[in-house]
Amino acid sequence: MYTMSPTKVSTVGEKSETAFYIEGDEVCNFVSGGATYKHPIWDYETDHLAVTDRTNNLCMYTVESRRCELNDQYKIVWLLPRARVQGSRWLFSPWKVLFEIKKVERKLYTSGGVTLVFDIINNTVCVKSLDSVHQIMLDATLYSSIVIRASKKDDPLISDVERILLSQYPDKGRKQATLDAALLIDALSKLPKPTVTTSSMGPTSHFQSLGPLATEDGEERGQRVTEPLIDAPSVIPKNSYNNDVAMVQSRITNVRNEKTIPPEFYKYKGEFMQLLVPADVCHSVVPFDLDEVERRQDKPLQRARSAQVKSTASLNASNKNKSFIKTEPYAGTNAPRPITTMSAEHTMVLSTITLAFCDQVMKRVPWYMPGKSTREVASRIKEHSDKPFITSDYSRFDGHCSKDLAQLAKACIGRALQTKDRTTFSNLFEKTYCKKAVTSNGYVYLALDGTRSGSPTTSVGNTIIDAFIAFVALRELGVPSKKAFNSITIVCGDDALLQSIAGLLPMYELVATKLGMSLEAREIPYGEPVPFAGRYFVDPSLSTTAMAQ
Repeated sequence: MYTMSPTKVSTVGEKSETAFYIEGDEVCNFVSGGATYKHPIWDYETDHLAVTDRTNNLCMYTVESRRCELNDQYKIVWLLPRARVQGSRWLFSPWKVLFEIKKVERKLYTSGGVTLVFDIINNTVCVKSLDSVHQIMLDATLYSSIVIRASKKDDPLISDVERILLSQYPDKGRKQATLDAALLIDALSKLPKPTVTTSSMGPTSHFQSLGPLATEDGEERGQRVTEPLIDAPSVIPKNSYNNDVAMVQSRITNVRNEKTIPPEFYKYKGEFMQLLVPADVCHSVVPFDLDEVERRQDKPLQRARSAQVKSTASLNASNKNKSFIKTEPYAGTNAPRPITTMSAEHTMVLSTITLAFCDQVMKRVPWYMPGKSTREVASRIKEHSDKPFITSDYSRFDGHCSKDLAQLAKACIGRALQTKDRTTFSNLFEKTYCKKAVTSNGYVYLALDGTRSGSPTTSVGNTIIDAFIAFVALRELGVPSKKAFNSITIVCGDDALLQSIAGLLPMYELVATKLGMSLEAREIPYGEPVPFAGRYFVDPSLSTTAMAQ
């Protein structure tokens, strides 16, 4: 017999005289002359069949088939009689249960709203949604992978499927991936979802960059401890290779700052260094010993680091930069922030110098806030609360720091150290800025000149750079050097607060731009809450009350 045996679920769009698509478990045929007909298909995909005649005799046939060369959606099928068993001999035979008799059945194509034809020899699958007439033909392994991934998500997106298809379509390209993704996501949406019992605590929302790995899922690091108070809570970056690449490109490579300090600022640089490290302190700072560093760095991980390297620490300690994604919430998807760690031995040895410098120099400066309590910060703000404030809002401060600005911080620390310790510090500082680095997921990159966020010089170095920019802005407005230095209200890393004077806000932004930094300064009117270092100081003129930003 000549019968239909589809290898596809639809031939719509193939531009021939006939076309068909499978609807449910029936084939809908269309002929160019206008004829249409719809019927189920007998399943001849077997090597034998059995039927019973009117007297319950069992008739056995072997099945042979050949696919038609002119139209591969049809077959010539031969049913060859092989045996006829009397009804009484097979119906009541004790051996009946041992034999599986294949009876003639209708072929089933649709399950759970998805119509599918699987070619096991070529490992391909043709699939479409029940209510669609257009099919997608895919590698069966790829299809299974997409189905598994979609089943793991509450609401799979077209972009998720398109990304995977694009990575597997070297020849077809983005256009075909875009078309197929829309059709496939429609089919996947019809698949039955597993019943999931949810607790009152929902999952934390995570995000991940789309490339370069098309199928990477990433590791979720955040943990929700209570239900959010708002409809769109913060999101947390996944720990993944894709996010590592996005982190490096957005936070380091794309914001590289190659500007030098303009010659007209050289005078201000000298004034700033002399005011920060005055003559009575110059060349007087003595580095701490390792025992003092161990005593001060008393957190569990710091104690473990000290125990690991204290006995073998050397002034010639080598260093390797390794970065990881900082696990923190963002208001929306954004390039994750990197934390760049140093080798344990290098960190401990360099800390002997930076801790001593902060103790003997920086803590004498009234605007230096690292290590201060919230009450101490509020008290300092209160002293300057008779005027509006200008607050700094830098974009990607660490990545924008240039080599010249880093050398400014180095020069300030070197000016304070005893002469015999300056060479040691210079060597350690240069090792901090080694160019080659690697992320926790193995992405190797050039670290360039930006601040190494996990180094002992990070906090004090960024504070010096931030204060210098504010100092230059005040000097450019004609404020005398000592008054400009003391007019800086508070600085902590990339956060600064200044008393507002005429012209300071645009000058502050202009100076930052000339130095290659990205700053958006904002004036805080008198009496309004003052934002600083992740907190709001509610009314500094009246109280020291503060709350999380």
